Amino acid sequence: MLAIELFENSPDTPAGSRTEDLNLGKLWLLTELNRLGLDTFDNVYVLGSWYGSFGPYLLYKQLQFDHAYLVDIKHKNTKWVQDFNRKIGIDDQITAVTQDCCQTKFHGDRILVINTSTNDIPRTQWLANTPKGTVVAIQGRDGQPNNPDNLAQDLDTFDQRYPLDKTLYLDTIKLQGADGKTYNRFMKIGIR
Repeated sequence: MLAIELFENSPDTPAGSRTEDLNLGKLWLLTELNRLGLDTFDNVYVLGSWYGSFGPYLLYKQLQFDHAYLVDIKHKNTKWVQDFNRKIGIDDQITAVTQDCCQTKFHGDRILVINTSTNDIPRTQWLANTPKGTVVAIQGRDGQPNNPDNLAQDLDTFDQRYPLDKTLYLDTIKLQGADGKTYNRFMKIGIR
């Protein structure tokens, strides 16, 4: 397994994974999926899920799916997610999986792969392993000079780094991080 150092400006805690800027990014992604009519899937995979904060949002925005898998390389994170999901009663629909997301085996005919942690995943092998025809929703950000391998300082660079067969949405929003600094969040949705 590959160890990944987290370069997020939010604290490495469950609360840090639910800061206002990160929540707004999740809502933006799910709103655009719904607007594009991409709302029914067999399985959803959230790669680099950290403390699993995307899980409840999948249900809140009323995506239709059989099961969601929140993939993170750190067992302490996925253990926390499983306990949390059990407490709020969604563990039958959403499962945390401890593994390198570049090793994920995807199942189903209609698959959604979400990666809002591109700045923290040091390579793009996860995208190459995603089956053709999969809906992919990707987010990244600028302003993290301590992570030069995954740094995209503009939307064009971000777009080129994650090539898809068909791009359905590509845009940027400006957010304010937990540290009070503003940054650009990039998003690309399309078909692999």
